[in-house]
Amino acid sequence: MTTRPASPAKTLALAAVLAACLPPALAQKAPIVTQTYDPYTAQVDPLPKDCNFLPGKFIDGSPPRARPVAVQKPALPIMTATTAQVVPVLPASPGYRQVAYSYNVARLSWKIPGLYVGIFHVDNVRVAVYKGPTTAFPMASDRTTYAVDNIFWSNSVGEAAGSNPSALYNNVWLVRITSTGKWQEGWGAPWVTAVIGMDCTMAIKPASPPLLQQ
Repeated sequence: MTTRPASPAKTLALAAVLAACLPPALAQKAPIVTQTYDPYTAQVDPLPKDCNFLPGKFIDGSPPRARPVAVQKPALPIMTATTAQVVPVLPASPGYRQVAYSYNVARLSWKIPGLYVGIFHVDNVRVAVYKGPTTAFPMASDRTTYAVDNIFWSNSVGEAAGSNPSALYNNVWLVRITSTGKWQEGWGAPWVTAVIGMDCTMAIKPASPPLLQQ
């Protein structure tokens, strides 16, 4: 009695069955990659171009622990926080000018120093605008908002020449932003008081030239 060789199709089917019976150690498995989000070490927002954190101790009772370098890379476009320009006053008065200014900063809960691991819940934000580069100059405005971490304000104020003896006007004003709230260092950690401050430099642009009538 003679036997005929198996067909190619039957040979491939038999090979598949044998491969399925191999021990698990010989089987190749694709690696499973899982990613978890931890808000306590998550990426912090970059500060606006014209702002810097105030030096000093920010978080009561929380020792500095640097966030991983990878999460400090800015993912959002870096904007400016302030804008200001001299506006025309009619009738013109020698030794006096009018300045229109605004400030706008969002996500203050994520404007936190990268030296600290934790999350920040903003309770209130105070923004003081000074008619000069330091807090020694008169205030243009002083506002406090509650239960928000986005701040926006626009205003127009007058300034008399001679507030700075070395110049007619101060063309650099200071905007000090102080966020007060609660800080939690990690999962299950107690909430502690936190005060995070930043100083923003507001450069005042000169008045736009008048439009020439045709």
